[in-house]
Amino acid sequence: MLVAPSISQTLRSLRHSPGYTLAAVLTLALGIGASTAIFSLLYGALLRPLPYPEPERLIRVHNTYQATGGSGPFSTPNFLDIQRQNHTLEEFVGFSVESRNLATEAAPDRARILAVTANFFDGLGMRPVLGRGFEDGEDREAAPRVAVIGSRVWQDRFAGSPDVLGQIVRLNGVPYTVLGVLPASFWFPGDPQIVLPFAWGEDDLADDNRGSRWLQAFGRLQPGVSEQAASQDLATIVAEIAEQFPANSEGWTTVTMPFREYAVARSRTSLLLLTGAVGLVLLIGCVNVANLMLVRSERRQREMALRAALGAGRGSITACYLMESMALAGLAVVVGLGVAGGGIKLLLALYGSSLPRAETIALSAPVVLFAAALALVTGVAVGLVPAIRIDMSRLQETLREGGAGAVGSGSRVQRLLVGFEVAVAVVLVAGAGLLMTSFRKLSNVDTGVDPEHALVFRVQLPEASYGDQESIFQFFQRTLEEIGGIAGVQHVGITPRVPLQGGFNITTLPSPDDPELEASFVEIRQVSPDFFRAAGIPLLKGRSFLEAEARPGSDVAVVSDVLAETIFPHGNAIGKRILTDWNDVGWEIVGIVGSVREFGVTRAKRPAVYWPYPARFANNSMTFIVRTAGDPHFVLPEIRQIVRREDPNLPLYGIRTMEDVVVETVGDRRFATSLFSVFGAVALTLAAVGIFGVLAYVVEQRTREIGIRMALGADTAKVVRLVALEGGKLVVLGLIAGFGIALASSRLLSDLLYEVEPTDPVTLAVVVLVTLVAAALAAAFPARRAAKLQPMAALREE
Repeated sequence: MLVAPSISQTLRSLRHSPGYTLAAVLTLALGIGASTAIFSLLYGALLRPLPYPEPERLIRVHNTYQATGGSGPFSTPNFLDIQRQNHTLEEFVGFSVESRNLATEAAPDRARILAVTANFFDGLGMRPVLGRGFEDGEDREAAPRVAVIGSRVWQDRFAGSPDVLGQIVRLNGVPYTVLGVLPASFWFPGDPQIVLPFAWGEDDLADDNRGSRWLQAFGRLQPGVSEQAASQDLATIVAEIAEQFPANSEGWTTVTMPFREYAVARSRTSLLLLTGAVGLVLLIGCVNVANLMLVRSERRQREMALRAALGAGRGSITACYLMESMALAGLAVVVGLGVAGGGIKLLLALYGSSLPRAETIALSAPVVLFAAALALVTGVAVGLVPAIRIDMSRLQETLREGGAGAVGSGSRVQRLLVGFEVAVAVVLVAGAGLLMTSFRKLSNVDTGVDPEHALVFRVQLPEASYGDQESIFQFFQRTLEEIGGIAGVQHVGITPRVPLQGGFNITTLPSPDDPELEASFVEIRQVSPDFFRAAGIPLLKGRSFLEAEARPGSDVAVVSDVLAETIFPHGNAIGKRILTDWNDVGWEIVGIVGSVREFGVTRAKRPAVYWPYPARFANNSMTFIVRTAGDPHFVLPEIRQIVRREDPNLPLYGIRTMEDVVVETVGDRRFATSLFSVFGAVALTLAAVGIFGVLAYVVEQRTREIGIRMALGADTAKVVRLVALEGGKLVVLGLIAGFGIALASSRLLSDLLYEVEPTDPVTLAVVVLVTLVAAALAAAFPARRAAKLQPMAALREE
C-alpha cells in the first residue's frame, strides 16, 4: 500500500513551488509571530505567577467611602488598630510607593522607593537573597535607618559585591545602612528599587491623624480563611473605629480583592482584548493558507488520483495534506519567532511603561512552547481543510478524464472561507473604528489645563539639607525667578502634584452659608502666583494671587468653579471665607478658576481649593510647570543648569510635556486603540488578499466560459460585472455575518470606550465603506484580467 510522503519528499515538493510556499509561510508566520508577541505580554504581565510563596493567600485591602463610592488608603492609627485586632490575617502590611533622590558618584539620580511596615517580608512570605529583612520596631522613628536594596541597585552601585551588607546608600541626603539584597525575581507594584521601613513617630500614631489617609495595605490570609471571611472581619473592626472616632471615620468601610487582581488590573482588559484580536488575525491567516492549499489540491488532483489507484486510502492522502501543512507551519514558527522577538521589543518600547513586570517580559520558554503549540494546531487545522474534501470516487473520475474532470470543485469551500475572513475582518475593523472614535473624543476633552508648549518636572529637597521652612521657600522662589528669566519662557509655576495624575483631598467641605450644602473630595493644593497661567487654567472671576501673598500666614484662596457652584449656588463666592477651622480666620476667596480633571481625562472635574505657596507650609517636593513660546524641550538644558547652580545634588525627575501627561492618563486606551488599528488593517488586508485569490482562481477556472460569453456577444462591462458579482457575494456574506458578531461582542469594548456607544452608527457605516473599498480594490485586478481575455484564446484553453 502507498503511504504518505516522507518529510524530505514534502520539503522537496514545497521547494518546487516557491511562490506558494513563500506566501503560505509568510502568512502563517505573521499570524503566529503576532500572536506569540501578544501572548508574551499577556503571560509576562498577567498569567505568570506572582513571585511570592502562596500568592493566592495575598489580598489587597483599601477603604471606600459609602456616601460617594470614593476610595482611599488608611490613616496610620486606623491601620494599626486593624493590624492588632483582626482575626483572619496572618500579616497585615502597610506600604507606600514613592521616589527619593539617590546620591551617585556621576550625577544625582532618582530611585523608586517602597516604604513599608516592619512585617513586609513576612507578609509576602519571602526573604532577601543576601542579608535579612526588617525586624519588629525598625519602622519607628527611634530605630536606625536601614534599607534592603534591589538587585539592580546592588549590581549598579556595588558591583554585585557580597560585602554590600553594612554599606551606606544616601536617600534625600539621609544615610541608610544596607541590611539585605532582594532576589532578581522580586517585583512589587510600582517597580521599587529600594525597600525602607517607615520611621513613624508619636505624632504619626496620634488619634488626631485618623483623617489623614495615605497608607496602602495588603494582607496574607491565615491558612484556610477565605477572602470573604477576612472582608467581614475587617469591616467589623472599621465599624467599631467609626463608632469611637466618628469625626474622621464615619461612613468609611473596607474593600478587599485578590492581590493579583490589584497588581495587574490596570492592563487586564486591554491585553485580553488584544489577545482575542490577534487570535482572529491568525485565524484569517489560516483561512488564507487553507485557500492556497485548496487551489493547490485542485491542481494536484491527478497526483492524488494516481496515489489512490496505486492503493493509497483516504488516511494516506489525508496524511499527505497534513504533512504539507505541518511542514509549512514548522517553517512559519521559525520565522514567526523572529517576528515575535522583534514585536516584543517594539511593544515594550512603545507601551512597556503601562504594563506590570514589563522589564522581565521576553521570549521565554513558556512563550516558545505556546508558539510551538500554536503552530501544531494551525498546521492541523489548515491541512484538514483540503483533506475533508477528499472524494475517492472523484479521484477515480479525474484519472479517467485525464485530470480535467474535477477542476473547480473546491470553489464553494473557498467562497465560504473567504466570506468567513471578511466577517472576522469586519469584527476587528469595527472594534478598531470604535476605539479610534473614542480616542478622538478623548483627545478633544477639556481637561481644564492647556497642555501645549508646557513642560513639567519635579524637584524634591532633602530634609538633611533643607531642614527649615525658610530655606525651602527661598530655594523655590529663586529657582522660579531664574527659570522665568530664560528666553522663550512665558510663565512658570509650582504645585505639589502633577495635574491630571491624582491629588490630595479632604473628604468634605461645608458651605459657610448653608449647612445643608457641602462638596465631597475637595482637592487642596498650594501653588505659586503664576501657576494658573503656566498650567493654562483660566481665571473666570476675581483675581489670582499676588506676589506679596506668597508668604507664610496668607489667608486668601482661589477655588474652582465646580466648588463655587456646589457650596455657593447663588454665585456669591468671592469674598466668602471657607475652611475656618484650618486657621484662625479661615480663607478668603479672591478668585474662581476653571476646574481640572485631576484624576485623568476620563474622570470628572473635581472641586478644588488653592492656597498661595507657602501660606500653610513650605512643601519640600514640588512640580514645576514651564510654559514656553515654542518647543519646551529647548529650555530644559538651561533649567538643568539653574537647578545645578542652586544645588548640584538635586536631580530633576518626572520630566515630560503636559501633552505626554495627558496621553499617560489614557495609556490603556491608547495601547488598545493603536494595536487594534494595526490588527484591523492586517485583517482587512488579508481578507482582501483572500478575495483577490478566489476571484483570480474563478477567472482562471472559468476562462473557457468567459470566452464563450464574449464570443456570443458579451461586452467587457458584462464580464467585469460577472467577476464583480462573485466578489460581491463574498463581501455581502462576510458583512452580514461580521456585523452580527461585532454587534454581539462590542460590549466587550465598553470599558475602553469614552462617549461612544458600541453600536455607533457613524463608525459602523465607515466600517462598511472601508470594507467595500478594500473588496473593490481586491476585485479590480481579476476583473481587469477577465475583461482583457481574447475569446479565441480563451476557447482554445482546456
